Amino acid sequence: GGYLGAGKTTVINQLLARTTRPIAVLVNDVGAVNVDAALIRQRSGDTIELTDGCICCSLNAGLADAFDQLRARPDPPDHVIIELSGVADPRRVMPWGNSAGFRLDAVIVLVDTDRFLELASDSSISPHLVAQVISADLLVLTKTDLTSAEDRSVVRARLSALAPDVAVIDVAASNDLAGLLDAAT
Repeated sequence: GGYLGAGKTTVINQLLARTTRPIAVLVNDVGAVNVDAALIRQRSGDTIELTDGCICCSLNAGLADAFDQLRARPDPPDHVIIELSGVADPRRVMPWGNSAGFRLDAVIVLVDTDRFLELASDSSISPHLVAQVISADLLVLTKTDLTSAEDRSVVRARLSALAPDVAVIDVAASNDLAGLLDAAT
């Protein structure tokens, strides 16, 4: 998860390019055109596009179908990544991670350090950000190259106040994005 523009698709693309593990990616985007799915590079044809709404709300039947398709595969993937739309609350999707044949490893939420403080001060956006942050098992800072050390420190302090027991890593400092799969478990 992560708010709009946090870099979810970029991180997933980098992760897929750096791993040899079979991974299925379920992509959700709000709206009729699933822009994020068009950007994700398919690996072994395992990208399943879900459109026309938010996974956590109106696409429960679509998500059930996607999980059924994955269960039916002769060679199931090692991991399933669900890329949520930018306004989705991961807590609404978490039960799917423990459905028959699956085990939820972690909820990873990306945080755009360049925009987080601005977005967190917007009363219409802040509840979405908070819901995402408090649902996370791992917070990944993105766009740190666009922010000062002082701003990054303020963002980290704010995240620590919201989710004190959640690990925070900087995606730019991570040499092995494929290791996110191991860091999350």
